[in-house]
Amino acid sequence: MASVVSPEISQNWLIFSNLICLFEIFIKYSLLSLMCVFSLQVNATLVPDIPHKDSNPFYPILEEIILEGNTENIDVNTLSWYYLSADSPKQGDPALLADIIFTIDSILTAPQGDDVNIVIFDTARVLDAIDQILLTELNALSDELLARWWPYLEQNMHTIYEKRRNPEHKPNEHGLNYPNPDAFALLAVSIAKRYFELEEPDLFEAELLQGLSEHLYADGAWSYLFESNEEPAYHGVVLTGLARYYERTGSVAALSLLVRSAPYYPLSVEVGGVTEGSTSPYWKHRWDVIFPWFPGLIAGTTHDAANQALYQSILEHNHSFDVDYGEVAEKSDPHSQMLRMAASHYKNDIEVTTLPDNYLVWDSNIEGPRARYGDWSYTFTGRDLEKNRGKYTFFGTMVTDTSKGLYPLSGAVQIVMPSVYYNSQDSYILGMNDVNRIKIEEGVSYMTTVYDLQEPVSGGGDSRAVPWRGIQLWIADSERAAGLVCIEPKVPQIAFGLEATIRIGAGRGLPFKGLTYSELEDHQDMSYSRGKQDVRIVSHNFEDVITRDAPDDYRGESDDIVLRDSARVQGREHHYTDERYCMTLEIKPADSEYIRVRSEVSKTELSLNMGEYQLRL
Repeated sequence: MASVVSPEISQNWLIFSNLICLFEIFIKYSLLSLMCVFSLQVNATLVPDIPHKDSNPFYPILEEIILEGNTENIDVNTLSWYYLSADSPKQGDPALLADIIFTIDSILTAPQGDDVNIVIFDTARVLDAIDQILLTELNALSDELLARWWPYLEQNMHTIYEKRRNPEHKPNEHGLNYPNPDAFALLAVSIAKRYFELEEPDLFEAELLQGLSEHLYADGAWSYLFESNEEPAYHGVVLTGLARYYERTGSVAALSLLVRSAPYYPLSVEVGGVTEGSTSPYWKHRWDVIFPWFPGLIAGTTHDAANQALYQSILEHNHSFDVDYGEVAEKSDPHSQMLRMAASHYKNDIEVTTLPDNYLVWDSNIEGPRARYGDWSYTFTGRDLEKNRGKYTFFGTMVTDTSKGLYPLSGAVQIVMPSVYYNSQDSYILGMNDVNRIKIEEGVSYMTTVYDLQEPVSGGGDSRAVPWRGIQLWIADSERAAGLVCIEPKVPQIAFGLEATIRIGAGRGLPFKGLTYSELEDHQDMSYSRGKQDVRIVSHNFEDVITRDAPDDYRGESDDIVLRDSARVQGREHHYTDERYCMTLEIKPADSEYIRVRSEVSKTELSLNMGEYQLRL
């Protein structure tokens, strides 16, 4: 990393009609084609206007959050837009400029922790904020301020290069395999190269774009990390960094990624905004609310009618409950920046359409079925997770109720997994090395999986299989699902007991203050309800069934229905040889009836029947 060089203060946004390059970007997505971004740019804007203010649904929210006067949690590059834009009620406000300077100082002088992602996010936002002001109102920032800030930013860029790229241009640590910070690294490099002497910054940009392309699945989701499934909140973080990069550069390569991401929200988000959390990486299980500016940005940048229908549906739901958007947008990234970009890219000429409903499709984002029937939806996830990062569940379902309030999740089955206790307090529950067979036929989904249990890991680190086997069979249709879930030792083992857990709840980390939600109801006949989500244990060979608070981040919002074997009940060691413990269950929305579900378990065969449907393993 070399010393700081003088920035060129200009807005040299060029458009080159390179159709060969355009073909490469959209069809091949090769590293060479992504290099073409530097000769093919459209509609680049540093401080975007707000179009159609009279009908733009995002503009009043944008005004509200800045007029409330609380700038503490608004992204600093969004604050710069408020200071510079003619569409802002705070344009040229010296108090706002003072807030921006104070925020930048606070970010840059705060002690750096071990999380390089925080460095990446902060550096991108600060560089964007400074660059907007220097290119628009050069004298607003003194030479003294810049002289104080540049060394911090130079060191941060050195850290980004060190952690995200090595001299051989190959992945280093998580480099090019971590889409949400990589999108912000892309933004940071694109700005920093004008102020610092960086090593091959154009190539680094192309590499980051290539990484984002390779981790964008066919149905529009970015993986959270390596080859994991998506995580809805972090998908939004990727969009925030990438869309701002697109705004600033006009990169057609970036636009093509936004276009490819368009199927994700309409496929994965319920009409009130709730996302399915069971398919996410196990340490990121959340049942988030997607706010209207997320699909709103995609609708505006890509002219996508389905995303427009979704954001209009969420707006309609939220308006009926008088949501405080100021509270939401001020909470944290990426809300304030995404809101501003949704307002800037709003279109009033997108065709009207309706949201998809009553469907069962193969979702390549999770490599399994995704179904939605009115308020009830379910998923199976069959993705082979690289690095053995483990699954918390293979099946998930939820019921929404848009009449219940701002957070319309009525109840979700979040986890259905067996576990083995390797001491009196700790258990193996995650699954890895799964062999999955999934079929969709005439409106019915079938799944079998045989897998190893694994050691617990944190933060998505690599893990090791343990000599215990999980087996699951599932059938689901438009009204219910049935499952057979078993655990057995692969070789004789000593353990402190076995359990099978059904986690049912209202979410994890509720998105609004003061929310209330339904408690778990135990009907005393092996059936349970949480809101409009019902669960029935049909049969099992465990010792007992109890309910308890879910642990850790789920506590207070979710409950566990737990089946325990005799060793676990008595709190003692047991020598397991070839025992197979199983439970059979039925899961449904409250407006469906329970039907006949049965299973057969032998040493050589497992079978599950749900009404007329049958599955064998």
